[in-house]
Amino acid sequence: MYTNKKIKILIEKFTGLHVYRTLPRGIEFFKDLKITIPDYMPEIIFDVGAHYGEAAYLFNAKCPAAQIYCFEPASKNFEILLSEVRKFKNVKCFRIALS
Repeated sequence: MYTNKKIKILIEKFTGLHVYRTLPRGIEFFKDLKITIPDYMPEIIFDVGAHYGEAAYLFNAKCPAAQIYCFEPASKNFEILLSEVRKFKNVKCFRIALS
């Protein structure tokens, strides 16, 4: 019978993939934030290059009290962004580019 460690070694050997028990730092922002600054909750979030608002949904779910400012310069994307996030009172959208 294989142990977890042996299975991990086999997977890494034959696939070249590294198996993590938990995600490494830099993969999941909110997990990293909780580990690094446990009591911190963002009050203002800038979503630069907001596209259709995918990140705004995540930010709103994880930080419902935060003001979220979405910036999207592309007209078509901006229209979709507006329709996707209009239900969130804490999200404001701007059709401008930031650099």
